[in-house]
Amino acid sequence: PDEVIQILEQYLNDGGRLFIALEPGSGLKFRRFLTNIGLVVGNNVVLDPNGFQIPFRPIVEDFHEHVITSDFDFGLVFHVASSVRATPNQHQGWISAELGVTGADAWLETDLENLESNTGEFDPQKHQRQSVPIIAVAEQVDDIQDSETAKGRVIAVGDSDFISNIFLQTLAAHEPFAMNVFHWLADEKELIAIPPRRQISQPLLLNKSQITLGILITVFILPLFMALLG
Repeated sequence: PDEVIQILEQYLNDGGRLFIALEPGSGLKFRRFLTNIGLVVGNNVVLDPNGFQIPFRPIVEDFHEHVITSDFDFGLVFHVASSVRATPNQHQGWISAELGVTGADAWLETDLENLESNTGEFDPQKHQRQSVPIIAVAEQVDDIQDSETAKGRVIAVGDSDFISNIFLQTLAAHEPFAMNVFHWLADEKELIAIPPRRQISQPLLLNKSQITLGILITVFILPLFMALLG
């Protein structure tokens, strides 16, 4: 509702802090609200051929310089995500920056109505391979040259699944990233760090070609080699 947007705008103008994660195709009014502070959430879905098991689970391993991801060398996995871009210039008293992007082989699918029947195949007539930002931040400033005057803060992500319990518990990077986000929003810089790993399990992040190669080696090549030796 418009009232909610007005409340959020007033909250941020008063120095509020906001974490927002939007699923593709949802939250149109929130997307318009974010555009006003320099964060553009695309009406699309990010497809990544090097994603976690399927292209609809893009992986972000390239992080731009920011206190949230300082010395962060883990990968984040998303499940059906949209792009979140930052406008290059100051926007109505806000400065924005892209925080995490996919590999250069990813592309954007804009036909959301046919996603269920989409096989995730790259079409050179429709798509363009590119590094796609999925995480971006914005800070409200009095003077664009003086980042210490920042007041309101926002971090926007094009997917909400990445912070669900199953992702937090099974993927090493997600919990420390989430903690860093909330410490940054609370301006607790001294608490932003990469804590010791503590996860139930750490799945091996393999893309489709690596999975195919693994099957060929273990199911066909190794048994054939053993048979020849025998």
